[in-house]
Amino acid sequence: MSFEDKRFCFSCKLDAEQLMKKNKKLKTCSTCKIAQYCGQECQRRDFKGNHKRICIDGFKHMRDLGEEAKNILEEKGHDLGRSSLQEFFDDNDAVFQCIKKSNYEYIADHANGNLPLERGEIVDLGQVFWTYLNCKNCSVKCMGIIARQGESYHGLQKALEAYLETIMVLQPNKMYLRALVPLLLIQLGRDDEAYNFIKFWLKNTPKEQDYITGEDGLFPDLPFKEHTMKDQDKNEDIFKVLDIRMDEKPYFIYITFYVCLAIIKKNIYDATKDETQKSLFIKCLFYAKKHFGDIMKRGLQFPPDYPRFTPHYIPAAKYGLKGGLMSNQLGVESFGGDFLNNFIDDLNFYLARAPGLRQALINYL
Repeated sequence: MSFEDKRFCFSCKLDAEQLMKKNKKLKTCSTCKIAQYCGQECQRRDFKGNHKRICIDGFKHMRDLGEEAKNILEEKGHDLGRSSLQEFFDDNDAVFQCIKKSNYEYIADHANGNLPLERGEIVDLGQVFWTYLNCKNCSVKCMGIIARQGESYHGLQKALEAYLETIMVLQPNKMYLRALVPLLLIQLGRDDEAYNFIKFWLKNTPKEQDYITGEDGLFPDLPFKEHTMKDQDKNEDIFKVLDIRMDEKPYFIYITFYVCLAIIKKNIYDATKDETQKSLFIKCLFYAKKHFGDIMKRGLQFPPDYPRFTPHYIPAAKYGLKGGLMSNQLGVESFGGDFLNNFIDDLNFYLARAPGLRQALINYL
């Protein structure tokens, strides 16, 4: 079940209509612009509970650090408003040379959990550029977390807009976020749009490719000017329409697409009792299981509040992952584990509102 298109207090959960009867109005968090409260007491309660950690320590910190990096680059004459990463590097060779010199590595003090710019250090413009990209990515993901935890329809809309904006600039950097967009659309009750989006990317992604961090070289004709199709038939068999063979190796991050396709088919079946849609639901999950094993199934069998749903590292060869310029083999294996873990965490919020769907997924995964 999708989130309800209602505005309500994130703490006491009373909606705008109920609050009006008490002569109260909702006020929006001035930082994340997502959380809403009916008064200071509710705001303080939620702030002490969880909102401070995600909104202030997470979203605001990353947003502000990203803005600082952006300002440094723009003051040096480096315009970040480019559709593709290659276009930016072509026009900003000084930044590119710094990145090459560091062998495409992003410097971070993992022991102390901070970045050079957080300490007021500017290593070089290449590291400032990586800081901008990564901080923007983190702040966008924080928006999604705030919206999902608050079960906020309007918050998910804002997060969706931020995701789409991110995947359409400096391509292909952070374009992997496209794999998380269909679940956002499903949570908003926009299954048709989720199907259109999935079909666009399955059609336009070269087949049987390994996932390389940064997706360098995957798409030969960047940038994409669009990110979705229109008016596609979500009742169709996408495997037949796009000529996807059951033995064809899927692109790693698209495991999310096949799970979301299954959910779309299940939603159609529940509404129509069309047995063809039930068969397609099973087909999507069979394909995911055939190529990804039981990693998704095992993740869904953990309680939703479990601290971790997948291993920290997953075998690169088994799942079609490959090290590249942006990351070595260990790095891409770590990305794979975190990516699947985050998707399952997001999926759990939807499954909590869809009785029976979790077990149906587990039965066929």
